[in-house]
Amino acid sequence: MEIQFLGTGSAWCVPEHSCHCAICSELVRRAEERTRTSFLLKAVQTLLVDCGPDVRRQMVRNKVARPDAVLITHEHADHFLGLDDLLAFRRAVPPDSWQPIPVYATGQAWQSIEQRFGYLLGTLLEKREAVPGDPLPGLDH
Repeated sequence: MEIQFLGTGSAWCVPEHSCHCAICSELVRRAEERTRTSFLLKAVQTLLVDCGPDVRRQMVRNKVARPDAVLITHEHADHFLGLDDLLAFRRAVPPDSWQPIPVYATGQAWQSIEQRFGYLLGTLLEKREAVPGDPLPGLDH
């Protein structure tokens, strides 16, 4: 199994705008940025873990192909607000060959996700429930 980190920053990224602390100042000096945390687990299938608002930039920077599935770890906005950026994968293939991307989340997380992105279910995303401690159903490990 391979792990590829796409972002390793906080919920608001660093350097934080207008912050002059030692960490933010050093990152500004180096012209570096830490985007919101997300990563790829590559095994039999590729799993994108968390899909925050930086996911488009992260995928382009790392030349990420369509993930086989997505896991949203919890319902905070910095973990799922980038789901609509996955539309780029659907637009890149002929409509008759598109299959929605399976997205795993707990029932509680799905309440927040559906409130914001319910319009993507069935066309872009396939809702799958994750149960903490259990294998993800339908995903080859």
